[in-house]
Amino acid sequence: MLSETLGLDGIAIDQSTPPAGLHPGRSGVLVSGGVLVGEIGEIDPGVLDALGIRERVAWLQLDLGAALAEPHGEHRYHPISRYPSSDLDLAFEVSDSVPASTIAAVIREAAGPLLVDLSLFDVFRGHPVPESHRSLAYRLRLQAQDRTLTEEDLSGIQRTVVDGAASAGAVLRG
Repeated sequence: MLSETLGLDGIAIDQSTPPAGLHPGRSGVLVSGGVLVGEIGEIDPGVLDALGIRERVAWLQLDLGAALAEPHGEHRYHPISRYPSSDLDLAFEVSDSVPASTIAAVIREAAGPLLVDLSLFDVFRGHPVPESHRSLAYRLRLQAQDRTLTEEDLSGIQRTVVDGAASAGAVLRG
């Protein structure tokens, strides 16, 4: 994710008031530490029609000066583990009204300290996912500093993550 690459861990998407000219359900403002630092989303279809554009168009405006001026916490050195990591791929069905960032935050909290990386790698709409819902597929990279994770460790984390995601309205897909 761009925000992680730039070290901007505190950037959130606020979809409560869509920016002018952007699709109301597929856009938001970027906020860091309570400061507006940009906009992201799809251009409103009405604007595209007026311009004769038939494809969907994405928009990103990021004020790097404002984003980088905000404190983003300390970055501490973490030694490289001698033990292998394990990837866990989970796909959740969720209402379009629930931001992907909400599900990601719930996953991070539920997975705990063994989570070393989380990425959203697929968003799917269409059959068999109901209308006004989408499938969000996340890859969790899990690793311990002191041991190789067991199948029991991974199963426990998966149960905790699935339960946490359910509290945000997400259901694990088959």
